[in-house]
Amino acid sequence: MLKNMLEAFAEYKGLTLILIVCIILLIISSFFAARASRRRSSERDKIIKKLMEEQKLCEEFAVLTPEKVLSEPPERVMRGVTFNIRKFLNGEPDINAAFEKLGIEEQYIYALDYVFCEDADTLSKFFRLNGKPLTTAADSAVNEIFGGEIYEIFHKGFRMFDDDDEEISSLPEDVKKLDEDFKNAVGQDELKTVSRYISERCENFYNNRV
Repeated sequence: MLKNMLEAFAEYKGLTLILIVCIILLIISSFFAARASRRRSSERDKIIKKLMEEQKLCEEFAVLTPEKVLSEPPERVMRGVTFNIRKFLNGEPDINAAFEKLGIEEQYIYALDYVFCEDADTLSKFFRLNGKPLTTAADSAVNEIFGGEIYEIFHKGFRMFDDDDEEISSLPEDVKKLDEDFKNAVGQDELKTVSRYISERCENFYNNRV
């Protein structure tokens, strides 16, 4: 039987070559399909995990008390408050208009969450990823909550990435220095100022939902 198969392969070399190529392509496509499936599964698991964590934080900070706010890390507080605010914003047809409906404290914390927590590794990245009214609210928030040197650095970045302001240099070395200065100026002790700000105004959150 083996002899007959070898004779057939020898007689139909062209078909044999095509068959071999098809088998190789099938193996390769199966390999990539399996890898893509694993990647999609992994990405789906990450998304589900992230959504579950967001839901948990949302529930945990649905009611704010000074004790709760001051007992948690500032980033965790900002995340929890922002997730609750986002529930309202996501249900609105115009997010920018809905943002204007928020109380000023909510606008400030929502904006600061994007500065310190929401995928913004550097100050320059925050300005590159976002625009007004979020950047304007963040500028006002940093001024009121931090002030001093931190605000000077932040406002410099605000002007640097403002298309209407051409007085501040935005050369790569200037942007790099901006990011380094801001990172060095804001640590955990400074972020606790945000927690204190929220703790003193707990009753002003989640109220404006008209």
